[in-house]
Amino acid sequence: MIAKPEIKEQEKIAFVLSSLQQTIEQQEKIIGKTKELKRSLMHRLFTDGLRGEELKETEIGLMPESWSARRLKDVVEKTSQRDT
Repeated sequence: MIAKPEIKEQEKIAFVLSSLQQTIEQQEKIIGKTKELKRSLMHRLFTDGLRGEELKETEIGLMPESWSARRLKDVVEKTSQRDT
């Protein structure tokens, strides 16, 4: 048989658990807002660039004038993996 704590002890436990749950909920809200901010900043970076320069229309959308859209296969070199 498991002993049941006194009512005062139960109230203390409930208070601690409630406080912990509130802290977790606040952290989840902060994480959500941080992700939203990151998404917004990344969008701005990839549409406006870092220098606030003029934008040009490309086949993939707007991008800063100094950027160029190129296919990945045109800028990387294929290599084979070595056995280690």
